[in-house]
Amino acid sequence: MTQRSAERSSRKVLILGGRGGIGSAMAKLFCDRGDAVVSTGRAEIDLASDAKIDRYFAGNEANFDVVV
Repeated sequence: MTQRSAERSSRKVLILGGRGGIGSAMAKLFCDRGDAVVSTGRAEIDLASDAKIDRYFAGNEANFDVVV
């Protein structure tokens, strides 16, 4: 495990599939670390469709520091 600086700034994290069991656990981990988390499910972004992925990112101008 890596030690973190107390001065580490919050990161913006996008968790794809963040509504399932593993995704929810990951979201909690990032939140507990002080990061700003955006969790998506299949209703928001369908990873099987390139067009839907492009549409999601076109409509969300936020720059994410971490995408999981």
